[in-house]
Amino acid sequence: MCIGRDGTMSSRRICLMALGLLLVIIGQAEALVTISTLPRGGTTTTFGEPDSATYGQTVTVPAIDNQLNSFSFWLSDWQNPDFVDFAAYVMQWDGTKAAGSVLWQSAPQSTTNNGGAGGFELFTFNTGRLELVSGEQYVLFISASEFFDLSTGQASTYSASVDYTGGNFVYMNNGSDFSLLTTNSWSDVFYGGCHNSDLAFEATFSSIPAPSAILLGGIGASLVTWLRRRRTL
Repeated sequence: MCIGRDGTMSSRRICLMALGLLLVIIGQAEALVTISTLPRGGTTTTFGEPDSATYGQTVTVPAIDNQLNSFSFWLSDWQNPDFVDFAAYVMQWDGTKAAGSVLWQSAPQSTTNNGGAGGFELFTFNTGRLELVSGEQYVLFISASEFFDLSTGQASTYSASVDYTGGNFVYMNNGSDFSLLTTNSWSDVFYGGCHNSDLAFEATFSSIPAPSAILLGGIGASLVTWLRRRRTL
């Protein structure tokens, strides 16, 4: 323990302990909420060109943690003969189809046949704390519509082994016409008297920092600045 000349802990030691406590509190305020339908089940086919160009999962935004940080899907390339070129998107969901404009879009992606090893590969899309409306439904989806090149490229996705009550798997055979996603109803899998099929997916949400967390962050930054100035004296 660092003790001052007067027999007490040094101010630097106290500040470091306080800073550590503040970081713990702030970390708790920024806790993440993950919606997951893992473990994975069987396969769901067929995504890509020229068949079902769009695959997605509808989700309900949590009450407090309404910022979407990321979402993930799995794809297994068929190599027939092309890879699957696609992008990931986030849009509002009106109950039957996507609504409004695209809220977030990834850079172009391509399957890689799991890096040449075959089998399923994980695609994770970081959305950068995209703020959504709590309690509303959105569709997280991948689409090859804007990347058709007249060469067949298809892939399988995993279905879910765990039911998710806040949404379900949806898809559309919309070919290269992306505009159909907001004008025509999407399809889903109806069995057992309900629409209860899900993709195997994960979506991570966080909350907007509370004013107390922001204040604590400011105090922590001030402590760091004070310590740096002490070192230069």
